Amino acid sequence: MSKKKIYLSGPIMDECPQAAATWRERAVQALSGEFILLDPMRRNFKDR
Repeated sequence: MSKKKIYLSGPIMDECPQAAATWRERAVQALSGEFILLDPMRRNFKDR
């Protein structure tokens, strides 16, 4: 059976980079064994 996907949506643009990334990193650590996690923070948002 294929793994279900979770998109780690949440504030990015108006957050400091650490705040936007910390909870996503924790989610990856906790859930990556059971789910495929899609992290929008892989993109570079510095130009916006």
